[in-house]
Amino acid sequence: MIHHDGRYYLFYSANGYASTRYGVGVARADSPLGPFTKLSEPILTSNGSFGGPGHGSVLRGPRGNWVHVYHSWLADSVGEAPGRLVLVDRIDWRDGWPRMAASPSPWSQPMP
Repeated sequence: MIHHDGRYYLFYSANGYASTRYGVGVARADSPLGPFTKLSEPILTSNGSFGGPGHGSVLRGPRGNWVHVYHSWLADSVGEAPGRLVLVDRIDWRDGWPRMAASPSPWSQPMP
């Protein structure tokens, strides 16, 4: 859970981790005790490069920008070797919600 612009955001992974259905959703509240409202769609899902992204941590980089550090399989190797890789993608904020457009990114991101 993080605090951003006066609200609390709870990030969670859902579905089996060795599946392309695994992904990350978010809910927000005005208090850390809730009640929470879920965003209607996940903010991080499988794409053509990576499958089953999730199990991560959201943190602020040294410049104050938000990033998500998480695991993901290569798209054609979900549940197989080489196993899950560690990825980092930027979080942007739109309409009071975190967004991870085009994530997982198919290329390396600049350090936060």
